[in-house]
Amino acid sequence: MIFLFCAENIITFLAMAVCGYQFCVSDAARNKKRFFISTGAFFLLLPAAYLLKNADFQFATISFTLLITAQYIIFLGILFRCLNLRLIYIISVVELITEHLSAGLQTLLSGTALSDFASLAARAALLLLMIVFYIKTDRARSAAAAQLIPKHIYVLFLLALFFMSGLVTLNSYQVSAEKALQKSCIINVLILILSILVAVILLSLMFNVISKQQSDATAKLLSEQVESQIRHYDRLEILDNEMRRFRHDYTNHLQSILSLIRMGEYSDAEDYIEQLQKQKPKVSSIFYTGNKLADAILSDRAFSLPENVRIEYEGVIPPGIENTDLCVLLSNALDNAAEACAKCSGSCVISVSAASKSGYLVLTMTNPTTNSAEFTDLPATTKQDKLRHGIGLVNIQQTVRKYDGQMKINCAGGVFELTILLKLDK
Repeated sequence: MIFLFCAENIITFLAMAVCGYQFCVSDAARNKKRFFISTGAFFLLLPAAYLLKNADFQFATISFTLLITAQYIIFLGILFRCLNLRLIYIISVVELITEHLSAGLQTLLSGTALSDFASLAARAALLLLMIVFYIKTDRARSAAAAQLIPKHIYVLFLLALFFMSGLVTLNSYQVSAEKALQKSCIINVLILILSILVAVILLSLMFNVISKQQSDATAKLLSEQVESQIRHYDRLEILDNEMRRFRHDYTNHLQSILSLIRMGEYSDAEDYIEQLQKQKPKVSSIFYTGNKLADAILSDRAFSLPENVRIEYEGVIPPGIENTDLCVLLSNALDNAAEACAKCSGSCVISVSAASKSGYLVLTMTNPTTNSAEFTDLPATTKQDKLRHGIGLVNIQQTVRKYDGQMKINCAGGVFELTILLKLDK
């Protein structure tokens, strides 16, 4: 029935067009005149495809399939005013999905009066889903997400759809008893191929997720570096402004103190000096390690510590360590030390020292701890959320291995000591 045939292909063409609108960036697709011209031209050529489908000569089915596919590609190319691999991929995916759904419905409805309309129903359902997806999702984000998917995933997905459609179609065919064994063998081969393709797709997606998580972690570290450096420079600017104001009034202060001394008001002069000492700019949170990132991280952590905890630093950090790795080492070590000091009463000192020896950087950090246990290995976290905590030292250990170094831990006598040895000429 030519009307049913035309309706099926028109619906499929519209589904491809809606999908193209969602995933193609071309603004030419929004031209209504171009849309009606492309759809009308496609509709006019459908009778030729119908005659070719029902023609009684060899390779008629292959010719029909090629003609329909060519129509999809040509007229969607006219509609979107471009013909690229993404558009061809969209055409292939929609066509394979519709064929797969049609074959599945025909199998379910075989022997009933509705079997002739199974293909039309499948294509109409697909078009409806495409329209809902188009309305509910953002077009720009969908196009950007489509570009992030690796090309080999597209190819594997197409192959999986192709063999899946073949499997469903073959399963719906009724064959004689002599060919039943041959049909069973072909189905088993298709199932095996599909299993391999699905396994490869899942592995590829898993590796892509892992790579994305690593990229996100690196981006987070870089963001933390930038924020630490910005805060560090802001505090340097505040300190500089305080020093400017202090120097501006310095002469007046000296003159006032000198006048008090000459007048014999020694106690007032002493009080004046004590007041000036209290107004002295705070410089304890500014560090100079030889590395600007390390300066920023130390200053940022020192600024956020409570009043009873301070950081003491000595030494120079030489070049040869990547910023992301240095951020992992210092940030995690200082955070762990700050958490340990927060449990201690009284004043606490986090001591950090760096030294370069024979091509190696030796970074040592000590801090008080309430942990009475003695250990020289990675301790287990004492927090309830063990999946999200207790990974600071593990991250440090992984970074140390990257530089062919060593990490030593020693906790004894209420003092935790972390020593890191990194090879600088890596």
